[in-house]
Amino acid sequence: EWAKSFLASIGKDKGKKLIAMPMTASSPNRTWIFYDELLKILLGANKDLQILLLGNMGHALPTIEKLKQFDEKIVLNAFGRTTLRQSFALLNEADFVFTPDTGAVCICAAFNKPALVFYTTVPKATRISYFPTVKGIEADVDCFPCYKLHTCEKLKCISAITPYRVFSELQDLIKGG
Repeated sequence: EWAKSFLASIGKDKGKKLIAMPMTASSPNRTWIFYDELLKILLGANKDLQILLLGNMGHALPTIEKLKQFDEKIVLNAFGRTTLRQSFALLNEADFVFTPDTGAVCICAAFNKPALVFYTTVPKATRISYFPTVKGIEADVDCFPCYKLHTCEKLKCISAITPYRVFSELQDLIKGG
């Protein structure tokens, strides 16, 4: 009930599908940086969507600033405004989830929620083999997998997961594929 009330208070339109996007993982090596480009493509192709931003890690603040360009009635910003438990409740209200490799993945699986997860430092098979509603995207670079949390400065793995690739995968998810 709290999640429904919170979403209504920030402008959730019952007629639109909601994609929740936890923005951060515990490490910048697992935090994607192309959300602004993805949202331009995704919202341009889908007029019946709203996006819910979640998370609270400081390394996402530059990305959050870029996302302020979008209509606040379309991109609902809950970043830094919820507890972990509240974020889980909001994930349960979403139609779909796009997230980095975080605890949100396990919550989506527990809620039987369709989710697209990006993996930058670890292979997706090590995390989601038993989660039938979770689909993964992983980096296709020579140093993958590296299992590094905080030591990479090149971040080739993040750049390898392009907005167009994510868009394509999300469109399949939205269409039920």
